[in-house]
Amino acid sequence: MQAFTTFLRRKYEPIAVEEVCVTYMVEAGRRIFPEGLEKSLGAAHTPEEVNTAALKEGKNKAPGKDGVGLEF
Repeated sequence: MQAFTTFLRRKYEPIAVEEVCVTYMVEAGRRIFPEGLEKSLGAAHTPEEVNTAALKEGKNKAPGKDGVGLEF
């Protein structure tokens, strides 16, 4: 029981992170997207936009890491 609780404590204890590293990651994320693109990424998509995007892909192509093709 002691080994199990020690394992869980170590697994879920907070990770020490330097503030400068967090600031760097935030700034790097902001540099990736062109200005104004953040707003459009958060916008809702219409069914027509989703359908058009799906039809642009070729057969037997998987759009994501899951490997599920569009035919599914």
